[in-house]
Amino acid sequence: MAPPPLILCEADAHLGRPTLEALLSSAGYDGTGGLLPPPGGAHRTPAQLLDGVEVLGLYFSASWCAPCVETTPLLASAYASLRSRGKGLELLLVPQDRSEAAFDEYRGRMPWPSLTLGGQLPAALMGHYQVTSLPALVLLDKSGALISTDGVRLLRRHARAFPWSCVPPPQTPHLHPLYERLLRTTPVDPGQAPR
Repeated sequence: MAPPPLILCEADAHLGRPTLEALLSSAGYDGTGGLLPPPGGAHRTPAQLLDGVEVLGLYFSASWCAPCVETTPLLASAYASLRSRGKGLELLLVPQDRSEAAFDEYRGRMPWPSLTLGGQLPAALMGHYQVTSLPALVLLDKSGALISTDGVRLLRRHARAFPWSCVPPPQTPHLHPLYERLLRTTPVDPGQAPR
């Protein structure tokens, strides 16, 4: 079962679900130091972070995780490529590190902003999207609907399909010749009763 969408913009907050902006602000991410900018970047408020975003990726990663260390440069390359073509992609590091020094060194390799280390929001996001292993990249569309929890694969292998949609495939009639026999959509004729 998919988690309920996390709304990104204030216009959809009337549904009773928190917006990402509201979650960030309530957790102290109000632009005064809670959202860490990318190396060499300027501080942004949650509203500025989400301005013009078509797809938001929540990147769950840690410096102690070997697959994360291997994946981060590949994601950074795909991220830079899409951003240079004017695509509305933003990633946000949701850190899972154990020490501030390791987190600071690891975050320095990423061209996207980060949540600060610690606090309740990273754990809440991890639970909300049922992230059980690292690295994980959860992709959300601009309304906050879940596109994929396998964003690493999408970003690395299917970047040309950006902004990826979560539209289900169209329903097609069953044309398999055994369908009628196997699934019995109509009652079975029992034949003649024994005499």
